[in-house]
Amino acid sequence: MNFFQAAVANPCLVNNGGCSDECSQTSDGRVCSCKPGFTLDRDGVTCRDYDDCIINNGGCDHLCLNTPGSFHCKCNDGYLIDSDNKTCINENECATGNNNCEQLCRDTEQGYYCECHKGYKVGLDGFTCQDLDECKLPKSFHHCQHTCVNTPGSYYCKCNKGFILSANGRICRDEDECLMGGTKCEQQCVNTPGSFHCDCYTGYHRDHRLPHKCVDTDECSEGRPDCHKCMNSEGSFRCECDEGYITADNETRCADIDECAVNNGGCSQNCVNMDGSYMCECSEGYNATDPESLNCEDIDECARNNGKGECDYACANSVGSFRCSCAAGFHLDADGLTCHDINECQANNGNCTQKCINTQGDHSCSCFEGFMNSGSNGTDVICIDIDECFDEIHQCDSLAKCHNTPGNYSCQCPDGYSSQWKDCIDIDECTKPEINQCEQVCNNTPGSFHCECRQGFDLQNDSKTCSDIDECKLGKCEKGCLNTVGSYQCLCPAGYQLAADGHHCEDIDECLEDNSGCDQRCVNENGSYSCACHHGFKLLRDGSTCRDIDECLLNTACCNQGCFNTEGSYNCSCYQGYTSSSNCTCVDVNECQTNNGGCEQICTNNPGSHRCSCNSGFVIDSSDPKRCVDINECLTDNGGCHHNCTNSPGSYQCTCHPTFKLQIDGKTCGHCPTCSDFEALLQTVEQLKNKLASIEVWKQSVDGQGCVFELEIKPDGTSWKKSQCEICRCEKNQTRCERISGCSETTAQPLTTEEMITITHDDNDDDDGDEPVSSTSSGDLPTSTAASKTLSTERELSESELFTINKKKRLQ
Repeated sequence: MNFFQAAVANPCLVNNGGCSDECSQTSDGRVCSCKPGFTLDRDGVTCRDYDDCIINNGGCDHLCLNTPGSFHCKCNDGYLIDSDNKTCINENECATGNNNCEQLCRDTEQGYYCECHKGYKVGLDGFTCQDLDECKLPKSFHHCQHTCVNTPGSYYCKCNKGFILSANGRICRDEDECLMGGTKCEQQCVNTPGSFHCDCYTGYHRDHRLPHKCVDTDECSEGRPDCHKCMNSEGSFRCECDEGYITADNETRCADIDECAVNNGGCSQNCVNMDGSYMCECSEGYNATDPESLNCEDIDECARNNGKGECDYACANSVGSFRCSCAAGFHLDADGLTCHDINECQANNGNCTQKCINTQGDHSCSCFEGFMNSGSNGTDVICIDIDECFDEIHQCDSLAKCHNTPGNYSCQCPDGYSSQWKDCIDIDECTKPEINQCEQVCNNTPGSFHCECRQGFDLQNDSKTCSDIDECKLGKCEKGCLNTVGSYQCLCPAGYQLAADGHHCEDIDECLEDNSGCDQRCVNENGSYSCACHHGFKLLRDGSTCRDIDECLLNTACCNQGCFNTEGSYNCSCYQGYTSSSNCTCVDVNECQTNNGGCEQICTNNPGSHRCSCNSGFVIDSSDPKRCVDINECLTDNGGCHHNCTNSPGSYQCTCHPTFKLQIDGKTCGHCPTCSDFEALLQTVEQLKNKLASIEVWKQSVDGQGCVFELEIKPDGTSWKKSQCEICRCEKNQTRCERISGCSETTAQPLTTEEMITITHDDNDDDDGDEPVSSTSSGDLPTSTAASKTLSTERELSESELFTINKKKRLQ
């Protein structure tokens, strides 16, 4: 059976039956099918890639990436694909080293976070560590007494000059430079906090040019008023004194000599010492008889002023003094000079019965007011009473009654008044409890009084006692009421306070005082309050403390990728290759939109990443995954070219030797056909036509009974071997083929296409006879196509539809 017979019997042999993937022969012709991962299109021949990720995300835990004919799962950052190639398990980036932490890494379920060693803090990028400047923190942190010096990851304390650091590394103690030596002070070293200074002994002072040196102090040049004649010496000085002085204090000053201390200085009466000298003085009442007042004599003080001296009346001289005296009716004052009148009325009233009147040096008697003089009795007078009431010369109040008394009269006032000599003054009975007997309030009235009660009390029938009024029964309070004696108190429930009017209750705003102990917000309510927290915090059971809500831990954050909790809130972050489109959502960054993703030719965006690839004819550079280098197809099997292969950027071209023509496949070179080739081809076509015609005549003659297999007529009920391991049988006009049990393909191979398509051609130039010429392969599709079209349309074959005949010439 030739190729054309086989092509008619099995359509899959020609152009794979038109199927883009797999072609299977059936009794009706052929059926196209697709490999796993592909689905057959509506045209029944084309296979389209099936997106396995559409249903249930392809079974992937995280990301499902479709590929032609298949798919593969990919995990988010921080996860690794498990052995089932679908499940994502947490990647311990800290253990694998797949992290960006500069110092410490802490693994979490959703990734990892970075920490730093003591003395460092995590930077804003969350990965790097920045030195923590402990010296900028409050002194209560580093405790350095003087200076804090920051170092990478730590710090140390430093003391000012003159101090040394204590063993605890914090406190600075004074360094006693004087005890340690090396100060070079010439005389004395004085330690001070943090330093020292040189000092000198008494009589020396520091040299201003060399402070550690001491030079003699010239005390004499400084001026010594108590040193009459000063003589300086090394570290000291000495005084010499004038007459009347003596040296003192180790001859450093001059002291006065007290001449009066010896024999009273030679003075007869008084000796007065003076600086450097002395003088004599006479006592009072004496005069000096010599210029130095060594001797004194008595003074006659009475000699002047007509013998009275300094006395008012009379003077009597005595040795060194004098004495004054006064006339009758006078006495001498304490100054011993002045005379004063004697008041005789002070002694026994001057012997007067009623009134005594003193005069200078004497006195006289008279009558009291209310009496009149009726004569004399020696130095005294006789006095009789005047009746002012009878004579109506009294001054009693109009309310009072006049009663005469010896030398006077009295005014008697009515009840309720008191008499104050001539006036009647209302008696305030309210000041006398024994009179008014009022239990609470007493109101005085002219000549009388009446009792009253304080607010909150009623006066009883006795007009004295008071009884409490129960104001709570009068409904004066808005809320509660507590009656008290004489008053009442309005009460308010908890959370309220009494208003200024004392009757109504107003809400207490507990939030005004120290936020009422609330950690964040205090909400005042009627009669109470409650604590609340800011957004991002939750209230603890104590009702006042707020604690941050970790939205990331509770999975309440809107982040679709990374989540970082903050105080009272949270921040969303995106994985590498993603960017934030809102506060919550991360979308893939299409790196290919910017500079083609750095790719030289083709950029393919992937979720969270991208991939560079090359156009046909190029391959990725092994040293640079973004650069493409040309593939020299001619270096591999001559590019598949039959004759010549010429490489070009991204492609190549096949050419043929002279007298050969490039075939439609662009690779094969066929000998340019001759007239003899076309004649042989036409003869073969005629044979095929005759064969087909005989099949049609047979179908009509047997009424379609039997089978046609590979252009051969097979009567119904017959069987034949299709190959070494397959047998076919015609049953009821249907060809059924079955494999032979136990037959091995290794020993019995089916006929290949080359074996099926073999045509004999007579070469007129070949004297030795015919030489078989085979078609190139199953790839010579024009031959199969031409045969198929010949069978279906029976039209004339064109040159482009002819299969290539390789003519082998005998070697000359």
